[in-house]
Amino acid sequence: MKQWLSFCAASFAALPVIACATWSVVAVDPQTGEVGAAGATCWPGVAVIARVVPGKGAIVAQGLTSVEGRDHASKMLRDGSAANEVIEAITSSRVDESVAFVRHLRQYGVVALHDGIPSTASFTGHLTSNVRGVRESAGVSVQGNMLASTDVLDKTLEHYLNTPKSCGLSVALLNALEAGALEGGDARCSIEQGALSAFLFVAKPNDRANALTIRIIAPDQQPEGKNPVLMLRQQLRNRLTEKSMLPEGCSL
Repeated sequence: MKQWLSFCAASFAALPVIACATWSVVAVDPQTGEVGAAGATCWPGVAVIARVVPGKGAIVAQGLTSVEGRDHASKMLRDGSAANEVIEAITSSRVDESVAFVRHLRQYGVVALHDGIPSTASFTGHLTSNVRGVRESAGVSVQGNMLASTDVLDKTLEHYLNTPKSCGLSVALLNALEAGALEGGDARCSIEQGALSAFLFVAKPNDRANALTIRIIAPDQQPEGKNPVLMLRQQLRNRLTEKSMLPEGCSL
């Protein structure tokens, strides 16, 4: 782990943002209009990868994170673009002017909601680190790179889909991210810790972009410290209780 952290720091020190390896999930709920994202990585400050556009969709920009790609995607989602249109644009040389090998260090996941119809799309550069991949279902995309195993992806999607709709999008995203953490998460961290940083964002349709209903960021951890993903549950419980939104019959 230390060798990879040193590589990231030395190779990309001039770049403003980097999340060398991450797993994340982006999702929309067509019934409620909620949109959200959750993610974790063995690197501080993972929340920078995500943008949630209330009523429209969500984007995660990971691997070698492109802030320009993330923000361009957010604008396209606000304008009503479908997920595949967003991915096509932000992976093009027109938007990402980096040399080709840098573009292939990037990974994106996008979900969009247009007239109540969800769409999903993703991109995984062939130079992102193994284990890497994507798992998709209607209205949800799970993506990751430098993972402990493909089980991180499989279990993340499985637990998202198995969460009752009545529990709400925030609980489904949390269950999904935790399932990935319990499979080892980011390979650079210990199997028990899984990550150093984690977040959970959910927006209702009428939220402002800077005032999401759920915006939770776990405190960054040191190597061999606590698992930040598992710290999100208490924070979410407190937030839902404050807003009188705690779902009945759901384990939280």
